[in-house]
Amino acid sequence: MSKLGIDYEKLTHNLVEAFDELDSWRFPKQMRLRMPYCGIASTALTSFLSHEGFSARSVLSMPEYGVDAGMDHVFTVVDLEGESVAVDATYSQFLTYFGVGVLAEDEVYYPESAIIEFLARESNQPADILLAAGRDFQARGLSVVGRRAPLADVDDVHARTVLESIWSPDNLEEYNPSSTVRMMGEEITRRLVAGIV
Repeated sequence: MSKLGIDYEKLTHNLVEAFDELDSWRFPKQMRLRMPYCGIASTALTSFLSHEGFSARSVLSMPEYGVDAGMDHVFTVVDLEGESVAVDATYSQFLTYFGVGVLAEDEVYYPESAIIEFLARESNQPADILLAAGRDFQARGLSVVGRRAPLADVDDVHARTVLESIWSPDNLEEYNPSSTVRMMGEEITRRLVAGIV
């Protein structure tokens, strides 16, 4: 059950539709939240949740773990009754680290829920979901030839450590989007507000 009382299935649908209306992307529509559009998605989600009355902010994670130089990730944190609740609309983009692709036929390898909500102090939750999905993909004997997959050949302990660092509160700072990202996020928010509630 959502701590925020959000219908994430409906939000996912509306977020994907809003992305699609805003621009024609080269990737399949249903894979938009599986892609590294975290800045735009988080900016829109943070603005939408603020519109809904939550104290929400976008945060930037810049973990140093040597798997992906210069890697960063943006997601939303909501302050709720003394707890920080993380909401991440693009967390599953990191399945590419196991070799999972981003074409329409790859959708079956991704977690059912495109958006994840968890207590910010429990960064193991998205890590465990992604590790299980990544290992399931590999257990099917699917090829990662030609794909960059830095976690495909490491043990589970190392993979989990890398993934947990993405959402670790120790690696977070305030996110200040560029004017382009802010503009796109605000436009998506307008569409979300019109389509939800």
